[in-house]
Amino acid sequence: MLHNEQRLSVFPAFFRVKGRHALVVGSGTEALAKIRLLTQTLAETVAVAPDPEPQLYAYLKEIVGMGGPIRWLDAPFDIAMLENAVLAFAATGDLKQDHAVATAARQMRVPINVVDRPELCDFFTPALVNRAPVAVAIGTEGSGPVLAQFLRLRIETLLYPSIGRLARFAARFRDKVETHIVKGKNQREFWRAFFSGPVAGAIFRGDEAAAKIHVEKLLTGHQEENNTIRFLWCGHGVVDWLTLGGQRALMEADIIIYDTDVGSDILGMARRDACLFSVPSLFCTASELAEKFCRKGKQVLRLVTNEEQLATEVKILGIHDIEVEIIPYLPAAVLGRASYLSDMLGSGKAA
Repeated sequence: MLHNEQRLSVFPAFFRVKGRHALVVGSGTEALAKIRLLTQTLAETVAVAPDPEPQLYAYLKEIVGMGGPIRWLDAPFDIAMLENAVLAFAATGDLKQDHAVATAARQMRVPINVVDRPELCDFFTPALVNRAPVAVAIGTEGSGPVLAQFLRLRIETLLYPSIGRLARFAARFRDKVETHIVKGKNQREFWRAFFSGPVAGAIFRGDEAAAKIHVEKLLTGHQEENNTIRFLWCGHGVVDWLTLGGQRALMEADIIIYDTDVGSDILGMARRDACLFSVPSLFCTASELAEKFCRKGKQVLRLVTNEEQLATEVKILGIHDIEVEIIPYLPAAVLGRASYLSDMLGSGKAA
């Protein structure tokens, strides 16, 4: 049983808004923020903005002029505007006006959010990571919107920009999977292979034709070998200097083979269920072990701290027909220069 402090006072859910209208009442920057949030959905946004501030006025004029999904009402709020609304936002900045909008919304049984007034809210708007149709919403029950935005930025870096394209591609095969693969474990294994194997890789590269071929192989029960080993140079030893591709590779790897001088902070970014092997403790070479796991269909990541060693192992694996992907990284020369400049600035000197 959870203690009260471990339980949410809200229930996370997603509203169906397609084809329905959502009301935003307000004429300033807070209203603009809510309008921009709503335009990421398929709702019709109704902006009740009498005498809008310059920034909001310019935005509404531009979007409405382009025929965008916004209806602008340059008039005072009236309860009739809430008719058939799916939800509403009060963002006037005036407590009395916001309270009146909230009261009217409850009379019309329309969920209401009052900006900066959590005690008046029926729901809270989360920080949103939008990879439609994939969405990640981060909420703090109104207690820490800055924290939610901070977490959103962290999550943004972890998700491929094309993850939504992968989800849409998967939706096209739902019915086929239902008719060709037994429900339960078999379907779970299919989708696990779909989202973590060659199908996903092809979509992320923009090669839908190759992705279709991989899907057909999965549907016929042909489990493809993962013949690609990823390499990531991390001789700098600093987590913040990893590229986004490097961070994702660490979180996607099943097997990580690392040099002993790779920092613990970098290794700490690996998945909890990933297997980690230190190179000097091996009874075979790093390239031999990487090839062994790769042949078993595992996603292998090799972390190296020496660029010459990286080049050598890539050549060895090429001889054995193992494909290699070198994750883009900041070269040592660039990082060395950055460190030099940082030292100089820290000492008050100009480089």
